[in-house]
Amino acid sequence: MQQHKRILVVDDDARGLLVVEKILERMDPTFEIVGVKSAVAALQEARETHFDLMITDLHLPMVSGIALTRALRDHQSDLAVIWVTAYGCYQFRPQAKQLGICECLDKPWNLEELRGAVRNALEEIIVQ
Repeated sequence: MQQHKRILVVDDDARGLLVVEKILERMDPTFEIVGVKSAVAALQEARETHFDLMITDLHLPMVSGIALTRALRDHQSDLAVIWVTAYGCYQFRPQAKQLGICECLDKPWNLEELRGAVRNALEEIIVQ
C-alpha cells in the first residue's frame, strides 16, 4: 500500500486556503495537508517536512509563488507543483515550462479542474 501524500497549500487569502484544504480532505482523507498564508511559512514547513505536492497562489506578499517554487525545488527537486492565479496563467507559461509545473489554474477554478490537476500531479509522482 502506498504511503499517504503530503500536500502543502500556500495562499494569502484565508478563505481560498480553507476551500482548497477542504476539497483535498474530501478527495482523500489520507492526505496530510498543511496550509500556510505566506511563502516564508511555506519555506519553514518544507525545511521540516517532505511534501509530495505544493499548490500555491502566484501572487503572495513579499515572495512570489514563482520564487517560492524555485526555492523549494532547490531543496526538493521531486516536488510536484500546481500554480493558481487570478492574473491569467498564459503570462506565466515560460516560467511554468522552465520549472516543470504540473498545472497552472486560473482563478476562479472549478472543483473538477482542481481535483483533476491534483490527481494528475500525484500520478506523475508515482510514475517517476
